[in-house]
Formats: sequence, structure tokens, C-alpha cells
Amino acid sequence: MLRIGVIVILLSSIAMGDIVTTHIKPKVDNVLDLGTTTEWWRYVYAHTLDVTDVNVTSLTPFSLIKAGTNGHLEALGVATNGQLPIGSTGADPVLSTLTGTANEIDITNTAGSIQIGIVDPLIAAKGGTGLATIPDHSVMVGSGTGAVTPIEVGATGKILAGTTGADPEWRLPTVDVPIVLSYNDSEPARGSETNWNGGLLELDNAAAVNSGAPFVMSSKGSGKVIIVINAGGDLIGDITLTGTSVNRNTKVQTADDTSVITLNGTSTDTSAPDLNGNVVHGFDDAYISDKWFTGVVTITTADTAVTDMDIFHASFEQFNDRDDITLNTFDGNIFTTNVNAEFDAYLYDIHVTGSMCEIEMDAELHVGSVGGALAQASLAGKYYRLRQGPLNEAIDGTTDGIWVDIHYSNDPAYVEDVTLKVWATYTQALTLTTVTTENVIFNGENVIFAGEQVAYP
Repeated sequence: MLRIGVIVILLSSIAMGDIVTTHIKPKVDNVLDLGTTTEWWRYVYAHTLDVTDVNVTSLTPFSLIKAGTNGHLEALGVATNGQLPIGSTGADPVLSTLTGTANEIDITNTAGSIQIGIVDPLIAAKGGTGLATIPDHSVMVGSGTGAVTPIEVGATGKILAGTTGADPEWRLPTVDVPIVLSYNDSEPARGSETNWNGGLLELDNAAAVNSGAPFVMSSKGSGKVIIVINAGGDLIGDITLTGTSVNRNTKVQTADDTSVITLNGTSTDTSAPDLNGNVVHGFDDAYISDKWFTGVVTITTADTAVTDMDIFHASFEQFNDRDDITLNTFDGNIFTTNVNAEFDAYLYDIHVTGSMCEIEMDAELHVGSVGGALAQASLAGKYYRLRQGPLNEAIDGTTDGIWVDIHYSNDPAYVEDVTLKVWATYTQALTLTTVTTENVIFNGENVIFAGEQVAYP
């Protein structure tokens, strides 16, 4: 379709005397028809315009027009939503839409509009997180080429702690506080056993109890009662200990107090003597009272029949009832005065679960003939540094505990300057605070405290 401006040019060319061998006529719809066999020439400022066999009215509606290689005007085509004519060197332009890069660019084509944006969510391989949303206050950790993983929001005071081969975890910051229990005896006065921080003492053996026959224990000092069940006809049920209990914190005594022990079968006593005849204790599935008793204790039952039980007094160190104790090492230093000196020390732990307990030997120190590969030969007038660890034995001081049995085996002992230590740690949680201008701030030379600068040595 040629506009009126073209007509003016044509009329002007005629007035200038240019040769026209065609007809120019308006159509009823005011569209100028150039004809189908028009051939005309016109020179305008030394340029020639050739238009041959063009009928504007025959073009497709909404089509774009391009110049053909022979100078004709031709239809390029109708562009769909978002299509653009894109150049192609040495060839006709091509109607095409823009194409976004996978996982990077989103393109949306609409009528008369092209919307270009970033893919949401942008994957990690393209520099994104792979997530559409991230929880408030969370911390993100990598997941390779996959989306990052948000870690749950940390509670106040917790910090992220690394875990080899896994995501970090929120934990309370802690420090291991060392504990040392020390024992010293410069001149042991006896050649037998010394108990340190408790011990195990047999009160009765091969005792029996049933619904018709209670058992009265031998009198005891102050401590717990341990019972090893060796045999019986009915060992599923309860036995009751009745006597005077002692509150271990206040020392208040309560007469006719009771402790109920639930039986669940026989116990295993693995105790055995060493080469010097010293008993090395070991109990599995033994039973223990939940109270300290003193004096005479009576054992009764309504639903069991025990025919053989060994009864012990037990006392042990509980680290002031801390529940997070770890035993680390058992060490000692002794001086021997004779080649026949014998020194044997055993560190025991007791673990309690409900009415049941286990006793095991954790470490041992030896000078002399006992202890096998762990023993050192005794020489006269020599010091011996002894140590065993790390033990890594967990102790819950609310129920569990430890003690040490020390044996000299000779009388006189031939041993002097005995020092023993049990090293342990407990875990102390740290409290973190936010640094403000009222906290201490180090700048390398001075300290700012409560907003005032003071000298820093």
C-alpha cells in the first residue's frame, strides 16, 4: 500500500517530463493500484527506483515486508507473539523468538511484548541456591550440584560444629574440665589391702530367702547393699530390704526404711584371684539397693525363692553426682625398698541401671610378679612411674561411681612414697554473650571496657 506522499512524487516526475509507460489509477477504497505489468523509470537525484509486478493489495494481512534480491517487495511473513526479524548474513531475515539458556533465563512471549527474567529458583550449578525461599534465620549448607540445605534455626547460645562427612550441627559450646583424685601413703603400714574412695566388702554368702523365711543380713557400716543371685526356684519378682537408711547428704537416719529390688534372674560373678591371691572383682547383672543402709538389714520377699545369694557392702566415689564424667587415666608413683616388693592396684567402676548393676576393672598398675605384661620387675631402692590410659570410660555420677583396691602383699610392705591419681574430665557448657561497647574489646594495644580505654600490657 503506497501512501499519498508517493503520489506527489509520481506527479512531480510527470511534470518534469519523465517517460511513464503505464497507468496510475486510484481504486474505490483509495488504495493506489500500480498495475500488474507496470514498467516505469524515474530519476531522482541520480538514483533509480525499479518496482515490477507489485500489487500491494495482495500482501498477507499483518505481514512484514522485505526487499527481494531482484528489487521486488516481498512478504516476510506474519510474526507470532514475541517473534522478531533476525538477520542472517547473505540471506533473508528470519522470524524467530528469543531462546533462553536452560536453567538460567526465562523468556515469555506475549502479543507485542517479550518478558525476560532469571529462572526461579536458580540452580546451584548456575550460581543460585536451588530454593525458591529460604527459612528466616536459617543457615545453608552445600549439597553438591543440588539445592542448598537449610539447617534448622539454632537455639540461643548454640554454635555450628563440624561433623566429618556430614552437615554441621548446632551444639552448645563446651570445655572439658579436668578432675584429679589423689592418694598418698608415704609408708604403708600393712602388707594387705587398702581401699581408696570406697570398696566392696562381703557380708554373707550362700544366703537364702523366700516368702516364708526372711534373711537377716550381718551388720554393716554405711553404704549400699549389693546382692549377687547365684540360684533359686523363682527369680522373677521383688525382694525388700528393711533397715535404717542414711541420707547421704544430710546424714539423717530413718529407721525401718525400705528399698525394693526387682529380680530378673541370676547374676554372674566373674571375680577371680590374681597370683598373689588378691580378689579381682567382676559382677554382671548383680542387684543393688537404691538407699544407703547401716546396721542390721532384713531381706523379705512375697513372690520369689532365692536359694543362693552373696551379699556385699558397697561404697564408691560419685564425683559429686555429676552425670557427665569420663575416666581418662590411672597413674601412680612408688618407691620400692626390696627386690621382693609387690604392688598391685586395681581401678573399678560400677554402673547402675534401675535395680541392677555391673562392676568391672578398668585399669591396673603392678610392680613385682603379678600383672603379666603390665608388670614391672621389682628392684631395691628404685622409683616406678606407672600409668594406664586413655580409658574413655563414661560415668554417670548420679548412679555410677569408682573405687581403687591397693595390695602390697608383703609385711612389711617394701613399698614407700605411694602416690596414686585417677584423672577424669567433665563437660562444662559455655555461655556466649553478644559483644557490645560495654564488653571488653582487644585492639592489640588497649582495652575498651564500659566505654573507657584502659592500659593493656
